[in-house]
Amino acid sequence: PRSNQYVLYGCFKDKLQRAIQHMIADNVGKPKAVSKCASLTKSKGFWTFGVQYNGQCFSANNAQHTFSKYGGANNCRNGKGGTWANDVYFFGRLELIEEPLISFIIATLCVRFW
Repeated sequence: PRSNQYVLYGCFKDKLQRAIQHMIADNVGKPKAVSKCASLTKSKGFWTFGVQYNGQCFSANNAQHTFSKYGGANNCRNGKGGTWANDVYFFGRLELIEEPLISFIIATLCVRFW
């Protein structure tokens, strides 16, 4: 990724068959879990990452296509996910998200915040 900027897209369910395939770090540091996960993700050349359970970092080269496979969740907290839920981030590349998925994300966020 060229950009260091990353954006939170929302909270998404996870299961044992992970929506984002690889845990690239566990307990990356609770106070800075998101920024540390972003650094690890960028170092691997990936565009998308999820933070779960306050410090688990997930990413994969196809994460931008798989992160929402179990639907939205509402148990993420403080940008650091939750139990079986990823707060999902993108490195400023909206064109990687397919158009129907953008509508899903917007609808999920509207329900979550309004």
